[in-house]
Amino acid sequence: MWEIAEIRRNARLAKTLFILPPVPRKELQPRLRVLWSALSLDPEVLPDRMNAYPLVLHFLASGQPCMHLCRARTEDAYVPAIRQAATEADTADAAPLSDPAPASRGRSEDVSAFLVGFDPDKVARPRRTLAYYLQEIALRL
Repeated sequence: MWEIAEIRRNARLAKTLFILPPVPRKELQPRLRVLWSALSLDPEVLPDRMNAYPLVLHFLASGQPCMHLCRARTEDAYVPAIRQAATEADTADAAPLSDPAPASRGRSEDVSAFLVGFDPDKVARPRRTLAYYLQEIALRL
């Protein structure tokens, strides 16, 4: 949420693409709640399609949110959605934008229950592969 607050503070909302990861719907809903809250967006202004997944969210120069949806979450779906959103963001008026359009604003809610803290002790350590060990042996010779 800090990152989104910085984007808004610097009035770069119209130049930012929010790319939603291909996670299960069960995990996607809390992520969207956090995003809507951080952006002060009313979730009702964006389409909720049962058979489509949100891929990319961006804002038009007017402050109107624009969500790119697709029925599949493959690389073939993300690439054109990101290109289209980037083109729209690139052609957006250069005026600074820090808030969504008034018609799309909602109230921020407490989403702290959905946030996860970073614990460096729980970071998965990369496994050393056979190639790593062979390289180590070669360096010692």
